[in-house]
Amino acid sequence: MKQNHPLETSAQTHLSAEILEFCDGVASLQDVALASLQRGVAPRVVAFSLQNLTGLPSDIDGGSYASQIIELVAACQPLERRIIAELALLPGGTTIHHIMELTRDPIIGIEQAALALLASDLIHWDIVGLRLRRPAAAVVVRSNHLSTEFAAAVEGRISRHTVQDAISPTLIAEESWFELANALERVKLPPTTLWRGLRLLFDTNGSEPHIERLRHLATLPSNEVGFQLLRACLHRNGGELETAIAITAPLIDDPTLGNDARLEQARSLFLAGRLKETEAILRDTSPLLEPLAASDALRCLALVAQADDRPDDARDLNRRAIHTARAARLRIAEARCNLQLAALESADLKHEIALEFALRARFTFTQIGDLHDLDLARITLAQVLINLQRNEEAEADLTIARERLDARRFRYLRANADALIGLSKLDRGDLSSARPILERALATVDEAQPRSHAFVAGIYALLLILEGHRPEAIDRLQTVAADFAGAGDRLNAGLFGSLAGDLSGGSLGLLTELRDAQNSEFGIIPRSVWARIILRSKQAIGTGIIVRTGLGFQIPGNRPVDLSRRNTFRRMLEGLVKTLEGTHTLPTDRLFEIGWPGEEAENRAAHARVYVAISELRKMGLGIHLVREGDGYKLQGLRIVDELPHS
Repeated sequence: MKQNHPLETSAQTHLSAEILEFCDGVASLQDVALASLQRGVAPRVVAFSLQNLTGLPSDIDGGSYASQIIELVAACQPLERRIIAELALLPGGTTIHHIMELTRDPIIGIEQAALALLASDLIHWDIVGLRLRRPAAAVVVRSNHLSTEFAAAVEGRISRHTVQDAISPTLIAEESWFELANALERVKLPPTTLWRGLRLLFDTNGSEPHIERLRHLATLPSNEVGFQLLRACLHRNGGELETAIAITAPLIDDPTLGNDARLEQARSLFLAGRLKETEAILRDTSPLLEPLAASDALRCLALVAQADDRPDDARDLNRRAIHTARAARLRIAEARCNLQLAALESADLKHEIALEFALRARFTFTQIGDLHDLDLARITLAQVLINLQRNEEAEADLTIARERLDARRFRYLRANADALIGLSKLDRGDLSSARPILERALATVDEAQPRSHAFVAGIYALLLILEGHRPEAIDRLQTVAADFAGAGDRLNAGLFGSLAGDLSGGSLGLLTELRDAQNSEFGIIPRSVWARIILRSKQAIGTGIIVRTGLGFQIPGNRPVDLSRRNTFRRMLEGLVKTLEGTHTLPTDRLFEIGWPGEEAENRAAHARVYVAISELRKMGLGIHLVREGDGYKLQGLRIVDELPHS
C-alpha cells in the first residue's frame, strides 16, 4: 500500500480548516494559494491542498459550501453553537481547555460538543497540538442561527479585553483585532458594550490598516452613539479638536453614554486650551464614572489645576486619582498618575522627587503598559532629566519616543519630543545642532493645539536669545505668554512672561527663585533649564570684552579668540566695535566693503558672504552679542579693551 508523503498527510489533516479559512468569500484558487503562502504554509502543502480542493463545492463556486455550513449550524446544540461562535473570534489553534474557560462549561461537555462538531466537519481537530481549528468567521457572522451565541461571544470578548486593558494594556492579535472589528460592524450590541469594543480597537493598535478600518467603522450610516464617539476620537487624534468637540457636544445628554461623551469632550477641550470648560464638565462627571474613567477624569482635573497654578489642588486631585486606581487594582492608571505627579513636582522645582515618580511610572509601563504610555513616560522623564542636567540620558529617551511617535502619527507629542531635544542641546550650548531640530518641531506642531504650539514656540525663542536675535526673541516670548494665558494656562503664561521681562532688562523676578544652592552633584546652578539659559545670556551681557581693533574677544566661560590671522573677521569686527559706542547699525553692504576691501560682487553674493561670516562669528562665541537690526548688524553687551589679558 502506498504511504502518503508526510507533507501530504499534514495537508489532509488540515484540509477542512484550510477550506474554511481560505475559501470563505475568495474569488479564485489562485487567491487561496497566495493567502496560504503569505501565512507561511509550505508551497508543497499548498499545492496538495489545492489539488484536493479542485471540484469541491465551496464559496469559490457561489457559496454552496457556506450554505451547507449554515444548515449544519441550525441543527447544532446550544453548547456547540457557543463553541463555534467563540472560535470565530479567537486566533487559530485554540485549545479545548481555553474554550472551557471562556464558556465556563465542564471539560466533559466541551469534549462531547467538540466531537459532535468534528463529525459534521464544522471544526477540525489538530491531533498533534490538541487544538480546535477555527471556522470561517464570515460564515458564522452571516448565520442567523448563531446570532445570539455570536453576540454573547463578542460581549464576553470585549469584557475580558476591557478588564485586561485596564490592568495591563496589550495589543490584540492582528487576526483577532480585525475579526472583532467585523463583529462590531455586523452584530447588534448594547450601546455601552459597543463603545467599549470600539474604544478597545482605538486604544490597542495604531498601524495604518487599523486606522483605516476604524475610519470605515466611524463612517457607518448609523445613529449609534458609540460610532459617533469613535468619529470624535479619530478627529481628536488627528488634531481636528473643534470638529471632535462639535461631535461630542450633542451626545453629553445621551441616557446611555452621556458620561463617556463628556469625558471624550473634556479631553478635546483640554487639548484645545479651553481649560475652564474642561473643569466644569469633569467636576460633574467624574463621580459617575467607572474606576478607570474616574481616575482619568481626576487626572485631567489635576492638569487643569496645575495649569491654573494651583499646585496643592493638583496634588490633591492626583492623590484621589491614585486612590481610585489602587482600590480597583488598576496599575496602569496609577502609573499615569505618577507620571503626572512627576511633571507637577518638576514644575515646582522638586526634581529629585519628580525623578522618583517618573522612574516608577516608566518601570510600570515597561512591564505592562502599551507603547503610547511608555512614550509619554519617556518624554516626561526627559523633562526632569534636563532640569537635572542629565542631558545625554534625556536625549536618548526622547529620540526613542520620537521615532515611535513618528510611526504612530501623534503630531503634537512628536513636536514636543523634538522641542525638548532642542532644549537639551541649548542647555549644552550646542546651538548649531539645536536649530534644525527646533525648526522641525515648529513645522510639525499643530496650531489647533495651542498649548503644545506655544510650548514649542517658547523653546524656539530661547534659541533666538542665544543666537543674538534679542528683540525677535522678546516679541516671540510675549506672544507665547499671551497664547498660554488665552488657553487658561497661568503657570506657563507666568513663566514665559517672566522670561520676556527679564530679557527686556527688568529684574530677574521669577528667575531669582529658580537658583539652586543645594545641588551637590552639579554645584551652584539654576534649578530650571529656563533659568540657566536666561541667566547665562544675562551674565554674558556687559562682562565680555572685545579688542578695539577687532584682533580678538573673550566671552565669560570661554577661551580668548585670536583673530590676528583671520583678516576678514578682524576687519568686520573692527567696524562693528564702533556700534558699541553708538546706536547705529552697520549695513550689510558696508560690512562686505569692510571685510573684502576692493572686491566686487553682485548684491546677492555679497550678502551671502556676510551672512556666512556673521554665522561663523556667532559660533565662535558672539551669538548673544551680535544682533541683526533691519538690514544691518550691531554688537551689544561687550566692553572695549586695547588688548586681551594674557592667560
